[in-house]
Amino acid sequence: MREDGLVDRSTSTRMASGRTAAPIPLLVCLLGCTWVYWPQWVSGFGDMPALMRDPRLVNYTLEHGFRWLMQYPLHSDFWQTPLFYPQPNVTAYTDVLIGAGFLYWPWRWLGAAPDTALQLWMVACSALNFAAAFQLLSRGLRVGVWAATLGAFLMAFGGPATIRIWHPQLMPQFFVYLGLLALFEIFSDRPPRRPSVGPRVWIVVLCSVSALQLYTAFYPFFFFAVFASIALGISISRAASRQR
Repeated sequence: MREDGLVDRSTSTRMASGRTAAPIPLLVCLLGCTWVYWPQWVSGFGDMPALMRDPRLVNYTLEHGFRWLMQYPLHSDFWQTPLFYPQPNVTAYTDVLIGAGFLYWPWRWLGAAPDTALQLWMVACSALNFAAAFQLLSRGLRVGVWAATLGAFLMAFGGPATIRIWHPQLMPQFFVYLGLLALFEIFSDRPPRRPSVGPRVWIVVLCSVSALQLYTAFYPFFFFAVFASIALGISISRAASRQR
């Protein structure tokens, strides 16, 4: 908006191009989900990841969370998975995945088998990773739609991301991306984009997604905390960013 009250032509052009490009992230996300999970789609979700260790453990852990939520007799205590009897607190031996259980439970409520629900959970994790990464890049780094879409595709469906199919506990990365976005919004000195919320809301978001990541998978939370601490130390050491 110019001082004379008229809309700058370049601004209106960017707004129009943004509206025109709005379906692009959705189409690219659908393309990524189709490409990465093609064996699952064509097999009717009968083709499970071949590795016998992590996928089966993750499936059991998610199923334990579902059965705890439904209060099945052997799963009434969340921290006492019915394994290694009489050893207590067995659930804490691995990533508890309770923070990402909301992507698994609805499929079980709808009648899907546990292995099918796991595969649908993986697809949902990848889609949410893409959505959160897109928000981080477009809102946090403020790049254009095309750049944010390409970056989100690499973060959700690139080589390192597809390897996580054999280690599904590492798939939910969206909490980390939202935590990074919250840090951008909390410490940003740039004029806020509309719609915008205050730093206090973003502080709540940061604390919430950090806790959810901790109660989902420990390693992503650990590295997020380590690198955030390094960034904090660098920021404090520089006069330009110390006050902020």
